[in-house]
Formats: sequence, structure tokens, C-alpha cells
Amino acid sequence: MLGLNLAAYLNWFIANMAGGFFGQWIPNPEKYGMDFALPAMFIGLLVLQILSKKDFFIDLAVAFSSILIVVAVSFFFPGSTGVIVATVVASTMGMVIGRWK
Repeated sequence: MLGLNLAAYLNWFIANMAGGFFGQWIPNPEKYGMDFALPAMFIGLLVLQILSKKDFFIDLAVAFSSILIVVAVSFFFPGSTGVIVATVVASTMGMVIGRWK
């Protein structure tokens, strides 16, 4: 287990250092869509997680409700407040529905 963790952390460290070093040579990352890479990765992980279950009603309900909550809260509060509120409310809703079902 120690070897696995050391390899993972070493890989993470090297990748971050390389990204920090080589990233300075990309003058406009938005031009190449690199500002969308992280959200795209999490969307891909979410889709894979949802598709791995037979009954994915709860997952879809949580995903759609979190989108609606982010949009609704962003009208009233500035910054990333909507993301935090959506995370707490939608995950709590998913847990409650999962236990109730």
C-alpha cells in the first residue's frame, strides 16, 4: 500500500510541476479549450458513475437538481456560492432519497 501511495503522489507531484512549468508557454489556454478540461473530466467521471448502475434515477435527479440550484442561487448570490449550496443540497437530497428508497 505504501508503494502504491508513493507512486500516486509522485505522479501527481511530477504532473503538477510539469503543468506549472509548461503551462507558461501557452499564451491563451481558452483559445484551445483548456479552461474546460477540468469540468469535462468531472462530467466524464459522473457519466461513467451513473452508467455503472442499473437504477440511476437518484443520480440523474441529483445531477439535474444541482444544475437547477446553481443557476437559481447564482441569480441572488455572487461568485461560487451557488456551487457550494448546490453541492450540499443536492448531495443531501441524494442521500435522503437513497435511504428512503
